[in-house]
Amino acid sequence: MLFIYNLYRFASIVVLAVVYILGTYPENRTPIYFGTLFFYFLFGLMFLYFWWKQSFKFKLQVYWSGIVDIIVVVVFIQSLGYLQSGLGILLNASIAVLSILTPGRLAVFFASLASCMFLGISCLQYVYGVHEDLSVFFSTGVHGAGFFATALTAWYLAKWVESSENLASQRAKELANMQRLNEYIVDRLQYGVIYIDADQGIRVINSSARQLLNLKSNQYLFSLKELSPELQEKYLLFLQKRKTCEQSAQAIVDNPYLQVHFYCSSYADDPSVLIILEDMLNIAQQAQQLKLASLGQFSASIAHELRNPLGVIAHATQMLGEEEYLNKDDSRLKELIIDNCNRMNSVIKNVLQMSRREQSQPEPIKIGPFLKQFKEKFCLINQCDIILKLSGDKKMTVLFDKSQLEQLLVILCDNTLQHGRDASGNVQINLAIESKAQHVMLHVCDTGPGIQKEIRDNIFDPFFSTVRTGFGMGLFIAKDLCEINQARLNLMDKDKDKGSCFTIHFTHNDEMRL
Repeated sequence: MLFIYNLYRFASIVVLAVVYILGTYPENRTPIYFGTLFFYFLFGLMFLYFWWKQSFKFKLQVYWSGIVDIIVVVVFIQSLGYLQSGLGILLNASIAVLSILTPGRLAVFFASLASCMFLGISCLQYVYGVHEDLSVFFSTGVHGAGFFATALTAWYLAKWVESSENLASQRAKELANMQRLNEYIVDRLQYGVIYIDADQGIRVINSSARQLLNLKSNQYLFSLKELSPELQEKYLLFLQKRKTCEQSAQAIVDNPYLQVHFYCSSYADDPSVLIILEDMLNIAQQAQQLKLASLGQFSASIAHELRNPLGVIAHATQMLGEEEYLNKDDSRLKELIIDNCNRMNSVIKNVLQMSRREQSQPEPIKIGPFLKQFKEKFCLINQCDIILKLSGDKKMTVLFDKSQLEQLLVILCDNTLQHGRDASGNVQINLAIESKAQHVMLHVCDTGPGIQKEIRDNIFDPFFSTVRTGFGMGLFIAKDLCEINQARLNLMDKDKDKGSCFTIHFTHNDEMRL
């Protein structure tokens, strides 16, 4: 604003020069007039320089430049014919700008200064006979009232603008704080949040969504297609459903395994869409907890009913006599009864183990040293060959309950010992580590005959077994151990003659999502 006032000073100089040139004034006054105007021009350059360099405080610049401008302009107006020149409007404009720049008492001061100078000149002209009537004082009073009206009006408008500006600034700060708070809340959400515009451009993506989609914290993507082609395909299907007045929809993404919720945020033809990502492992974990709770209640209710009769049957069978006193058929029947009692007791024991399982206590595990230690222990009591294929990062860690991870590997390796022997009867187990972004995968593979295609979908079901002596609880327990540690156990697709391969997906290395 002060810069504009400095430019207005130069415009006033031009007006004063043009008025003098177009008017009829004595030639002997011309050098003095333009000389004074030139010095006024230098004064304007000086204050423009002060404004640029910020040599003085803002109020001091306005105060001194205002005083000089009013005095000089009044002098020039007097030299051009006083009130008859009609140049008093220049003072009105100057007083208005000065009142806006320094609202308050200074605004009244500038109006008073201009009015007093006009009144003083009128008094001198009346005393020296330039004007013989008193009408000159009336014109002076009108101009003075105009100066005060201009100052007070500009002062009021400046205060109104200032209060409006302060209110707008306060509201802007509040909105900025609310936006920052919303961003913080969205970023700390457990669920992944993605907000895309009508052009499929990513406007907002929180840290949970980056973690679920295996993105680095500093990796920026501009479109949904770059983020996930499969997610974009589900989004396009949602847009088609939206044409049938469906404003929300759900879908499943396989890689990574997520449940996706689409919400339309507007009713335009090309709306913005809010996408909520939910880790299916968490959902599976919750379902597993409900399942285990139900299983616990069921097993507690039947444990007494089954175990006591089984104990009685086994004890009664033992009382039939020693093997040497029984004939061959009776010995065979006794053996069958005891074996089946033990088998039923083992099934009940496994069910109770599942129902009473304590909550996992995940801890950082250096996967390389852990697998080496597991190999030594397992090969010491089992006839097999375990080959480790570790990653180059020796400090790679995963979060898992250590005892449960060891139990999980024992189940998978025991399963290989039973089903994964090659044509020569040997067992070779390959343990390989693979790292992708924030995912760490452990592959447990063998060189046996593999798993038949028609039973691949049933191997994780409880009590499913392909051998007569099996209980069918091993892989079911292994999958449960992964789920309660927020990991995932899958059977990888391999050719039948290349054995089977189970993969454990450790979904987060650095922190456990709550």
